[in-house]
Amino acid sequence: VKDEIGDNNGGRSEAFEDKVIPFGLRPIWVLKLKCIQYESIDEDLSNKSALLLQLNPIYKKMPVLVHNGKPISESLLLPSIWSVFTKEGKQREEDMKKLVENLKLAEEELQGKRFFKGDKIGVADLEFGWLANFMSVFEKVTGFKVIGGRFPLLSAWI
Repeated sequence: VKDEIGDNNGGRSEAFEDKVIPFGLRPIWVLKLKCIQYESIDEDLSNKSALLLQLNPIYKKMPVLVHNGKPISESLLLPSIWSVFTKEGKQREEDMKKLVENLKLAEEELQGKRFFKGDKIGVADLEFGWLANFMSVFEKVTGFKVIGGRFPLLSAWI
């Protein structure tokens, strides 16, 4: 997002929000950290608006940020994480292994740092920010302890 809109350059920004889904918060966090004014557009993902579908016709999901009329849509896909919580049996087990491997990499990146970039919040912190908001809900619903005691640095970061 920063590369697309730069620092506060006076353009008009709009961000789609669904208060229940944390993935749409990433561009909003960036806008707030950069002190960029934006208009919030409420979106109900259970009944997607024609505007959302027009702005993100390929994936048809959030986040979508519109800056000076140009849509910037979702660029981070999380199929293995989603699959862990929606699939069953062997597929869930395989995806759980992939998820754990990815979380191990994240844990290694936090070694000796407060944030992924160091002392300041960076892009990786914003990309992983949904973990802080939503992982505990996933764990309670599914009964899987994904983060738990396995990833102390990631737990501290959350």
